[in-house]
Order: sequence, then structure tokens, then C-alpha cells
Amino acid sequence: FGTLDFAGVQRVEYLAGPQSAVWGSDALAGVLYLDTTPRRDASRLALGAGSHGTVDADVEFARVSGDRHAAVAVGRVVSDGTNPAATGDEDDGFANTTAQVNLGRSWNRWQASVAARLTDTNVDYDPTPAPRYLPADGDRNARGRSEVVHGALRFNATDNIESWLTLASSRDRNRQYADGAFTDGTVGRRDVATLATNFRIDVQRVNVTFELERERIRQTGAASPFGDPNQHQRINGKSIAAEYQVEVGRFGFSVSARADSSDAFDDAFAYRLGATIGANPRWFANVGRGVKNPTFTERFGFTPDTFIGNPDLTPETSLGFETGVVLTGGTTTASLVYFDTTLHDEIDGFSFDIARGGFTARNIDGESHRQGAEATLDTRLGPVALSAAYAYVDSTADDVRELRRPRHLGNIDARVAIRSSIYASVGVAVSGAALDRDFSTWPAADVELDAYSLWRGKLDIDLSRRWKLILSAENLLGEDYATVYGYRSPGVTAMATAVFNP
Repeated sequence: FGTLDFAGVQRVEYLAGPQSAVWGSDALAGVLYLDTTPRRDASRLALGAGSHGTVDADVEFARVSGDRHAAVAVGRVVSDGTNPAATGDEDDGFANTTAQVNLGRSWNRWQASVAARLTDTNVDYDPTPAPRYLPADGDRNARGRSEVVHGALRFNATDNIESWLTLASSRDRNRQYADGAFTDGTVGRRDVATLATNFRIDVQRVNVTFELERERIRQTGAASPFGDPNQHQRINGKSIAAEYQVEVGRFGFSVSARADSSDAFDDAFAYRLGATIGANPRWFANVGRGVKNPTFTERFGFTPDTFIGNPDLTPETSLGFETGVVLTGGTTTASLVYFDTTLHDEIDGFSFDIARGGFTARNIDGESHRQGAEATLDTRLGPVALSAAYAYVDSTADDVRELRRPRHLGNIDARVAIRSSIYASVGVAVSGAALDRDFSTWPAADVELDAYSLWRGKLDIDLSRRWKLILSAENLLGEDYATVYGYRSPGVTAMATAVFNP
């Protein structure tokens, strides 16, 4: 997410909790969905400049008619960056270029669409040398290129039967450099073919899905006593899933299940059951089992003198339960959710290997537990729109508090129209204290990361029907904080962006 550009993204949706039964093995804790399909005609040019030599430019164009759509977006951001190391004064810059296209056409009972996204990144970073394993000024650079293509063909056999075939392919290339010299790199590819059918019978809906998946990775680099990164790995998998939904009056029920077969791991089974009752208030409850396979990086990754993968890792599994209520009245919507999740075979990707003198990944023995509650509120107080959220999360592994998991998280945002053409917003995000670990001692010592509050502000000024000026700032009070021990916060950042809608 550190280099994600939202140019061309129309909508962002998040589904919390285990979603593996519908979305596959990567959806252990939730699903983040980025929708790039345009809903209406649009033309937009934006150019921004801000702190740390940051320049951000976006161009978006979309046309939508009754049976077709086309959208193109290009974004570019460059920055001198900041210095994340606790010592020294060397800034680590970055650059990101994103281009995407989304095309669609419908005729008779058919619909076809294709979307493609290309991302190029260039990021400077600091090494974490022994014996302290903390960031220190140094010449390290990572260059990446990501290509994603997704095509779909839908056919409505009848008003109640819909089938679709999707083909998706992603290719990622990453290269690491130290002092200007190439050290190691990876090229990975993932291909997925999905065939699904929806059946609607009155208030009932049934979905059946078949999926084939292939992942490949090639890794290169110089062998050393620390390890040999050179290898070529692949995984083939197939899945079958089904989902049933029904709504009768104010009652709704859903159940989904998925079976995965892979040539690298044991067969896996995931499920999810959910129920809702009432309209206002609306009560709901969900329970689900999810599965998350280790990534290629966790199994075979390699960073010279710092990290080496563990090919013996096993998949993580989770069993999660949540229940809550949503209440709406006038301009106010409030929700309260309780959740409880147990994770088995959790993968710790920051485990110190004494024999190699570096870090690796391992499955944690026993159970990891997440339990807590979240409350949200959206309302209007006269001309002011308010949004607030608070979450309490108790995260433990074998009854020991998890690292980098604050128990308290919250935010409040307010937005008001100063004039018909000027909107102002201010907000604060609060994080409670958390634990981390200092690996410069043996055994590693626990350290506390202090609680912090980050204030932000924004002004949206409509200069004319076509021109708009956006002024924004983060960490307004210059809070000195850390989310990882040994890493320094970027301080106050500000941005001014001019937007032109032709």
C-alpha cells in the first residue's frame, strides 16, 4: 500500500473477517476491493506539490453510454522522501507510475469487459545491518513492475440464470540493488481461470464456482554463506465453491463453502455462515473459517544477510465470529460489532534464526487470538458532518501480547461547508501504546511504542465550475511517533493540488 496510486479507482470496498469461502485462500482476514469501472462520463487533470519534494499528477478520462464504457487513467508521483532511520540525515525517495484501462461492452444477453493496470515503482530504503538490526543510512534501492490483466465474459441464459468466465493474469518483477549493484531479484506470475453460475429462484440465490490457479516465481542472486537465492518454484491449484442466500421479509441467511486442492499443501476447506434479522435496527452474525497459504516470499524469499525464507511453512487457518447491530435514524447511522478470531499456525515473518544470524519466517506454535469490539458513528450536527470510530482489540499468541498490535484505535473527522464553494475538514487518528522487540540484544528485549495522535486537515475550494484547489496536511502537530521500533516518523506533511475538469 505504500506505493498504491488511486488514479482511476472509482470505489473502494472492504469486507472484514474470514472470506476464503468466496474469495479464496488469500482472504483470511478480509477483502479489499478496488473498482475501476466508470459509472458516468468524466475528465480530470490534477497536479499537486507538497512537502519533501513531492509532486503528484493524475489524468483520468471516461466515457459511458448505454451498452459500453471506456476509461483510461495515468498517475505519476515522485518524492525526495524522508529519513526513516533514527540516526543520520539521508532521505529515501520514491517514484511511482500507474496506468490503467477499463473497457466494456454489452449486447443482447452478453457482456464483455477487460481491465489492465501497470505499475512501476522505484523506492530507496535503508539497510538494517547486524548487530542492531535497525535502519541505518545506506544506499539500497528496490525497483518493481506489476502488470495485471483481467477479462470477463458474462451470459444471461434467462432472467434467473447468469454465467461468467473470467481470466486474470498478474506478473510482478522486483529487483534489489545495494550501492548501485544488483543483488537479487524475483519474477512472479499468477494465472487464474474462473467459471461461475448464479441461479435465482424467487428470494433465493445459488452460486457455483470452479477455479484453476497457477503461480510461478523465479528468483536470482549471488549465492553466499547466508544462502542461495537462485531457484524456480511453482504451485498449481484447483477449487470448487458454492454459496446459498435467501431473504424472507426481514430475515436473511447465507452459507458458503470452498474446497481447495494444491500440489504444495494439504487439501483445505473453508466456510462462512451469516444471518441478519430486522431492518432498523438490523442485527447480524457471521461465523467463518479461512485458510491462508504462505507466500513465496515467506517460503523462498531472500534478502542478503537479513532474511531467508522457510520452505517448510504450513498454511494459516482462522476461525472467526462476529455479531453486531446497525441503527439508522434521520441523518445518523451507528453500529456496534463484537468479534472473536482464533488463528492457528500463524506465520511470524520476523523470527530470528540464530544459526544463520538473520531473520526467517516460522509457524507459531499454539493459537493466536483476536478479540474486541468496534463502534462507528456517522451523523450531522447542523452544517457539520461527523464521522467517528473506536476499536478495542486484544491480540495474543499463547496468552502473550502480540507485537505491534495496539489495543486502542480510533478516529474522529468533521466536515463543514464554510461557504457554498469552500469545504473544510479536520480529523484526528489515535493509536494506543503497543509492544515491539529490540533484536540488538540476546535474548531480544520487549520495548513499548508510545501512544500517539495524528491530526489532519483539508480545504476543498471550488474556484470555478472547472477548477478546484485542494489543500491538505497530515500530522499537523508534528507528533514524533513510531509504529515499528527504530523507525522515525515523517513529521508534518502538506500538499496543494489543483484539479481541472474540462
